Amino acid sequence: MVALNVKKGAYAPLRSAFQHDEIIEFVKEAGRGAPTVVRSEPWDGKDGEEIVEDEFSLDELPSKR
Repeated sequence: MVALNVKKGAYAPLRSAFQHDEIIEFVKEAGRGAPTVVRSEPWDGKDGEEIVEDEFSLDELPSKR
């Protein structure tokens, strides 16, 4: 979730849990103009790390029968 100020061309991302109480507090703070606004360059994807997961068959999982 992000608070966006189109006139200033700035935004403030929600940096806490995506839960009801945290969202309500974030919206209240954004309404007061209190969140810290940061500017950043778009991510070019070059510093990311690919997550390789082991493949397995669902037959290998324990059965609850």
